[in-house]
Amino acid sequence: INLAPGEFKVFGNSSVTLSVNEDLSRSIALVPNPVKNSFQVGALANDVRIYDLTGRLVKSFTGDFTQNTLYNISELNPAIYIVKVESDLGTLSKKIIKQ
Repeated sequence: INLAPGEFKVFGNSSVTLSVNEDLSRSIALVPNPVKNSFQVGALANDVRIYDLTGRLVKSFTGDFTQNTLYNISELNPAIYIVKVESDLGTLSKKIIKQ
């Protein structure tokens, strides 16, 4: 096998799809975004974890939450965070901006 500089090939025995589940992304919304003190998740959630951009867990919420649950992050510094939401629909990570 000859490869050009920077070129690579992946071989396997099954096909792979590198796509994002758009339905899940649309059904789990974080509102409002940007956030001042608290936000809501647009789906029933079992676990909500907030990470800073270095990957450090800075806050987590665990339980059976409804769509109207407010997640208070007022003690966090203004920054960009990654919110990982686990629900019965699946797991999704989204960016949120804390003002």
